[in-house]
Amino acid sequence: MSDNTPDEFRLSLRTTSPINARRIAARLWLASLETVEYFLATSGSIGYHELVEAIKDKAHMSVNTDTVLGTSFISLCEITHTVELVEIKNALAKLKNLGAQFYIPISSCPAAIWQRIEVLEDSLEDEIRERMNDFNDAAAILTSAAIVDALAAQNDLLEIKAVHSNHFDFWCGDAHKKEYFDVLLDTPVLVNISSILVDSCWVNKLPKNQSVRAKHTDGNDFLPLKLSQGCNDWINDHKDSWSSSTTTSYKSYIDQFIEIVGDKLTTNLTPEDFSHFDAIMRRLPKTWVTIRKKTNKTHQTIADEADKLKLPRLDSTSLKERGTRIGVFFDYLKGKGYWHGKYGSTLFTGIKKNTKKIFKHVFTDTELQNIFQGKGIDVFEKAKFALYVWGTVLMLYTGARPSEISQLQRKDIRQDDDQVWYIYINEENDDDEDDSSVGKKLKTASSKRSVPIHPILIELGFMKFINQFKPHEYIFPEYKRHKIKSSRELGKWVNEKLLSATVEKIKKASQYSFRHTVIERFKADATKDHYSCAYTGHSTSDDKKPANKIFADTYGRGHKPKTLADNLHPLLNYKIDWAPLKKVITNLDKNWKGQRSLLEKKQKIAKSTATKAATANAKMKSV
Repeated sequence: MSDNTPDEFRLSLRTTSPINARRIAARLWLASLETVEYFLATSGSIGYHELVEAIKDKAHMSVNTDTVLGTSFISLCEITHTVELVEIKNALAKLKNLGAQFYIPISSCPAAIWQRIEVLEDSLEDEIRERMNDFNDAAAILTSAAIVDALAAQNDLLEIKAVHSNHFDFWCGDAHKKEYFDVLLDTPVLVNISSILVDSCWVNKLPKNQSVRAKHTDGNDFLPLKLSQGCNDWINDHKDSWSSSTTTSYKSYIDQFIEIVGDKLTTNLTPEDFSHFDAIMRRLPKTWVTIRKKTNKTHQTIADEADKLKLPRLDSTSLKERGTRIGVFFDYLKGKGYWHGKYGSTLFTGIKKNTKKIFKHVFTDTELQNIFQGKGIDVFEKAKFALYVWGTVLMLYTGARPSEISQLQRKDIRQDDDQVWYIYINEENDDDEDDSSVGKKLKTASSKRSVPIHPILIELGFMKFINQFKPHEYIFPEYKRHKIKSSRELGKWVNEKLLSATVEKIKKASQYSFRHTVIERFKADATKDHYSCAYTGHSTSDDKKPANKIFADTYGRGHKPKTLADNLHPLLNYKIDWAPLKKVITNLDKNWKGQRSLLEKKQKIAKSTATKAATANAKMKSV
C-alpha cells in the first residue's frame, strides 16, 4: 500500500436501521479483510481512496444504502378504497403501465441471494452470492413474475417466492438501470394483493381519466369512513321507515360485526375480516346471547367453548338474516361511495335457509278447555293487562296474528249494513303519536281484511270493553309500553305464563298455535278454503276477480263479513264453558282501567322529559 494509507480507515454505513447496520457492517468487514489480503499478497500499491472503493466494490455496496429512506408508501387498498379483486387488479395494471415499482414488507425470513455471472462468452450462470438467516426489508421489491401472478390471480392471496432489494444493495450496473439479484425466500410468503405497496407519488401522477380513486357524486375524493359512523348514518337515513324493533335488530347485527372485526375504516377492510366474522358466527351456539350477558366473554371465547361442549349452533335462518342485513349495510355504504367491495353480500356462502315446513301445534278441544276453563283460569286471574286475556280469546276466534290483535284501535271495530260487527285489520293510523315507529303495520298486503266478530266474544262482553275507548285510541295500549316488537308483549305472556301452566312441555305450542288451530278447523270443509284465506289473511286468486272488487274496496278483502260468519263461525266450536273466564273479565276490568291510566301517566312523563331534554340540547348547541 502507499505511504499515505492510514493504519485505520472508516466507512459510513449510511443507514438508519440498526438491523441493516449490523448486516452492512459485517459485509464491509469481510470485504475489507479479503481486499487487504489480496493487495498484501500481490505487493501492489494502493491509496486510501482506492482501497475504500475496492472494499465497497468487493462488498457490492452503493453510495447510499438507504435508497428508499424517506419514501412514502400507500397500499393498493388505500388507492382504490376497496379490497375488491377486480378494482385492485385494475389499479395494479394502470400503475404498472406508468412504470411504478411495487413493494411488500419482508420480516426475518431466511433467504438466498443469487446473481448471474459470465462463465464463457455469451454464457450466463446462476451463482449463490450470499445466505441470510434474517432477511428484513420493509420495502422489498416485487419481481416481474410476481406482478404477473397478481394480475392473473383467481383469489385475493399472492404467494411471493422471490423479491428484489435495494436495501442491501443487491444489484449491479448503473443506478439508473439496475440489474437486481434474486432474493429467493426459503419459505414463500403469502400476502393479500390489496396490501401491495406503491410509492405514494404515483397516485398523483395518474392521469385524471385513469384515476382509480372512488368518487363522491360531486366528483371529489371521499375520505375513509369508520364502520360505526357508517352504521349511525344508515340508521338515521332509515329512522322514518323502520320501526324501533327493526332498528334495534339491524344495529345489533352491525355492532356484532364491528366487535368481531374491529371498528375499521372502510378502506382498511380485507377479505380476511369477512372470513373471520363468517367463521366465528358459524361456530356460535344458539344460547350465545345469554352466555354473553352472564359472562361478558368475547365471541371468539364463546365459540371456542361451544366447540368443546358441542353446543347446538345458530340455525341457518338466523345466519342468513344476519348475512342479508350486513350485505344491505355494505350496499348502503357502496351507494354513498365509501365501499366498493363485494364481500358483504357473500357472507355465509353455502348455508341454506331451513325450507322444511315447521307445523305449529294445533290445540285439541281438551287442551283448549284446560286453557280457558281449567288450569288456565288461575293464570288469567293474575293478568295485569286486558291484552293478555282479550288478546288470547281474540286469537282463538279470529285466527289473527298476535301483532294484528295488539295494534287494534277502537275505530277498527265496526258494524256494516248487515248489522254484523267485524274487526277491520289494516295499517291506517290517525293517532297523534310522535314516535314514527309506533303505528299499525301488517305482514303482507293480503293481511288487510275484515273479520266478523264471533258471538262468543260478544257474549263475553267484548263490545262493552271497547266502548271505553275513543275512536283513535288503542284498545290495548300496553302492547307498546316497552317499545318492542308489536307481538312480543302478548306473545311473551301467552308462551311463558299461560301455555307453560296448561300445555305439556313436550308439545311445541306457542301463541301462533291459536292461529293454526283456527285454520285447521276451517280445513274440515275444503269447499270453504277461499273463505278461510279471506278470514285469516292469506291471498287467493279470488281477491282479483272483478265480482269481488266491491267488497274488497269496502272491507279490504273479497267477501262480506256476513258471508264469512255464516260459512266459518259454525266450524269454531270448541265446547268450552266460558262462565269462569267471563267472571274473571268482569272482576279484572276495573284493574285494567287503572293500569291503563298509570301507563298513560308514565308515557306523558317520559314524553315531557324527552321534550325538555331535546330543548336543553338544542339550547346548548346554539350557545
